[in-house]
Amino acid sequence: MADYNTFMVYNCKKRKTILITSSARKAKNMLHTGFKIEVWNSNNLIETIYTKQITNLDRYISIEKEYIARKQLKAKSRNDKRRKKYGL
Repeated sequence: MADYNTFMVYNCKKRKTILITSSARKAKNMLHTGFKIEVWNSNNLIETIYTKQITNLDRYISIEKEYIARKQLKAKSRNDKRRKKYGL
């Protein structure tokens, strides 16, 4: 596994994995009664989140949003440099 958080949505009744994703928001949308989310990082189980503990996912969502904002800012500066270079 990678060095970033991986979220595994698991159906407890059927004992099946439903979804494996790196997006906390996508995992939160899949969380219903009878499901749980396991948070993995570097092959280590970090946390198990059940339906009643859904607020524990908020910190992962905020980290994801910060990462996306950094990515967009980096792309914006890269595009501005490109426009400046070619006079657009």
